[in-house]
Parts: sequence; C-alpha cells; structure tokens
Amino acid sequence: MAGKGGRSYLKDLRNLYVNIGESTSEQASISSVCGRRLEILLTPNEGPYAHAMFTLEIVASENYPRNQPQIRFLTPIFHPNIHPKNGYICLSILDDWNSLLDAIKAVLFLLSNPNFDSSNNEFADLPSEYQNRFDEVCRQFLAGFHVRGEVYPANEKWCEWARANNCFPVPKCDYDESQPSTQSTSVVSGLIYLLST
Repeated sequence: MAGKGGRSYLKDLRNLYVNIGESTSEQASISSVCGRRLEILLTPNEGPYAHAMFTLEIVASENYPRNQPQIRFLTPIFHPNIHPKNGYICLSILDDWNSLLDAIKAVLFLLSNPNFDSSNNEFADLPSEYQNRFDEVCRQFLAGFHVRGEVYPANEKWCEWARANNCFPVPKCDYDESQPSTQSTSVVSGLIYLLST
C-alpha cells in the first residue's frame, strides 16, 4: 500500500538498502529483514556512545507510512530518551520522519545529542549538573560496571575499543557491595551519588 507521496514500505526498504551506509557515514547497516521487521546495527562514531554497537528494531505496520514505525533498542542502553526496560525511544524524534532512513538518522542524532528535557525514564528527576557528567557515567554503564546497583551488560564492541585504546574506565565503587544496601538501587540514586563525589 502506497502512502505519503506514493511511498510504500517496499520502496523505503529498497532505498534503505541502497543508501544506509553512505547516508549515515557508515554508522548504520541492515542486520536482518523479516517481513515488516528490521534489525539495524548502529555503530556511532561520535558522542558518548562512539565505538559501541547497538541493535535497533524497526517494525512497520500495515498502514506504513501513514503510521510511524515502532522503534526500540534490542541492545540494553543507558540513555535519557530510551526506556531502560523495553528499549523504546521517546517518540518525539519521529514527529518529522519521512522514511526508514530518516528514522535511523534521527536515532543516531539522539545518541550523539541526548535530550534531557524530554526524558523517557527516571532521568527527568536528575539535577541539571548531571548533564556535565553524562559521558563519564555512560562509560561506566558501557563497561558493565555497577552504579548504585543498576548495571547493564557490557557493550562488547565498546569494551574492545576501549581496551585497545587504553581508555577502559576504572570501576567506581560507590558502595560496599558485601553489605546490604539501605539506599535505593535505582539509576537515579546511583547517578546522584556520582554527582556528589
């Protein structure tokens, strides 16, 4: 079914196959396509997630392009605009989308430019000075370290790069893990602790 300007899912998919590499400076590639479900590999080359690899899922409905696709991260990611449990992205980035390629480029932009004013999780409760420490805390999460009891699996691609470039972070021990914690184990409490150190 054709939609906006005669576009269809298949036309957009063909365009994506042809242009994804060059249009994203080789930061995105198609991993798999199964019907209307795509998996995209993202390898940002700038920002706090540079050198990491993430898998993005895009699901286009039968009403595509009239209805925007559902987009979520399959790889766990620590980001103010991405829900930590289900990987769904704050949908305001898709307000002006025109194609699958535009949606992917918008996600890459969001990775390099986190929007703390449009949080999709507990980040909305963080003090403003947190933004100045985001890169540091992001490296701790990419390395798979605990931050107040919250931990994501290490991003293997990023860890490989960090070790090869002698910039793997030192774990920050923000509490004695052998003792039961009386503190909240949420991301927010861990990040607030990091801010106070």
